[in-house]
Amino acid sequence: VLSENFNLMAETIENKIKDLEKTNTEKQSFIDNLTHELKTPLTSIIGYANLIRTSKYDEKLFFEASNYIYKEGKRMECMAFKLMNLINLNTENINLKSEKIMDIIGDCKKSLFAKLKDKNIDLIVSGKNYNVNVDKDLIRMLICNLIDNSIKASNSSSKIYISVLKKENKVVIEVKDNGLGIPKKHLERVTEPFYMVDKSRSRKDNGAGLGLSLCKRIVDVHNGTLKIESELNKGTIVKIFLNI
Repeated sequence: VLSENFNLMAETIENKIKDLEKTNTEKQSFIDNLTHELKTPLTSIIGYANLIRTSKYDEKLFFEASNYIYKEGKRMECMAFKLMNLINLNTENINLKSEKIMDIIGDCKKSLFAKLKDKNIDLIVSGKNYNVNVDKDLIRMLICNLIDNSIKASNSSSKIYISVLKKENKVVIEVKDNGLGIPKKHLERVTEPFYMVDKSRSRKDNGAGLGLSLCKRIVDVHNGTLKIESELNKGTIVKIFLNI
């Protein structure tokens, strides 16, 4: 009996340690993800600030640049709160309303212009400006991250394609690249929390980013569907199905 009690106590302690380790890992992953997410608007802010700093005074240029810096700063503030809500599964403050999808994609293209330019990647957008029932900030975050993932996976002087089409009562957003791709054995697990296909490449690219797990969470909040098709060294296609 004493031996059984000892084994039970040891098992209980071991489970508690595992729970604590998991909690600590989740907290660290959230911090890493949030830190990385703030880098996208920060890149835009620094880019536009440097444009002002190094350009001769031009009223129109200065107004547009300072306005963009302000908007990106406010977006960072909003993003931090919404990410925390998503992590804590709190969807009460998520406001779904009708938005123009091409306008959101256009905002993403502007935010990532520096990264696209740095690798000389052409982002080709096609489709109609359909209305979708979404939280604009979250969908913007989602699309920006899918494009960012494609940039990281693609070679210089390549192309990334975004297409928007209507299928029955859904709007389908497709992000396609011809980059590194995802090995088949990893494909079913890439949307699991904290799962990384290539840890060394994730570190090289400044962390795991938002992660496809949180991308899936954003899609789930919208009662949508996320599908991933990929082949190693041939590229990846991510499809998002959203309600109109």
